[in-house]
Formats: sequence, structure tokens, C-alpha cells
Amino acid sequence: MNFENPIIDFKDLPQTELIEFEPLPKRYLNYRRLTFSILLLVLSAMWIGPLIAGELIGVAISGGVWLAIALLIFLFEKKRYSQKGLALREHDITYKEGVFFQKTVTIPFNRIQHSETSRGPIERKFKLSTLKIFTAGGSQSDLSISGLDPDRAQELKDFIAKSVAKHV
Repeated sequence: MNFENPIIDFKDLPQTELIEFEPLPKRYLNYRRLTFSILLLVLSAMWIGPLIAGELIGVAISGGVWLAIALLIFLFEKKRYSQKGLALREHDITYKEGVFFQKTVTIPFNRIQHSETSRGPIERKFKLSTLKIFTAGGSQSDLSISGLDPDRAQELKDFIAKSVAKHV
């Protein structure tokens, strides 16, 4: 038997840029903003020192810094939300995210060991869920998709389970 290893032309490879990604629910953006608002509430403690000392300039400066941080976080979260997406194809699942450092993860169904869904207390309040996908060789998830509608997360989990069974 002759061993062959032909060269593959890069233009013949599948292009992830052509994939139509499904956006996450808008509730996810609101969830992220709430979690960062809690962080900003903690950061507002930086006003206490100047306020107690009676330094109005210190209060104004720390208030301006706080306001700038709040605005940047809210704008960043909107951009971050718009960059996230999910695509389910016949043989794999693909997820993309990232503003500055963009990341696209594709996991073929024949590599998936199992998947699970989870919901924290704030996620339950916003009717959101997280789907975690595990492949062989690790105790941590290889892909974690936060911000999914709970019904959609369960549908994806069931679809993955059926697809994994087909590919075994």
C-alpha cells in the first residue's frame, strides 16, 4: 500500500466567515450590564474617602472616574454582546466571541463526550442558561456558551446528544 499525503489548497477549506451565526438573546446584554452595575456599586466606595474628608475636588474627580468607567463598561458590553454568536451545523457546533481578541471555536460532534446546562440565580432571574460542552481528556468544559434561552440550551443539548450518538 502506497502512502499518499496530497497538499490541500487553502481556498478549498471551509470558511468560518461565511457561517451565519445565531445571536444571543438581548436579555443576555441586560444580564451582563446588571452584573457590572453591581461591580460599579462596589467601586463607588472610592467616593467614601474624599467624601468623609470633605474634599469636594476629590469627590468630583472620583465621581468623574467612576462615570467614565461605567460608560466604558456599558459600551464595551454592547460591543462584546454583538460579537458573540452560535452556529449549529450537521457535523459540528461553532461559537464565536471577542472584541479585541476574537476567538472562534468549532467542536465536531464525534469529539464531544457530553454536554450540560446550568443556571445561576441571576441567570434564572433573566431567564438565561449556560451550555457547557466537554470533549475527551479534561474535567473542564471545552466550550461554555452563556446567555442562552433555557429552552434553546436544552434543545442544543438534546441535539448534541443525538448527534454524538450518531457519530459514535
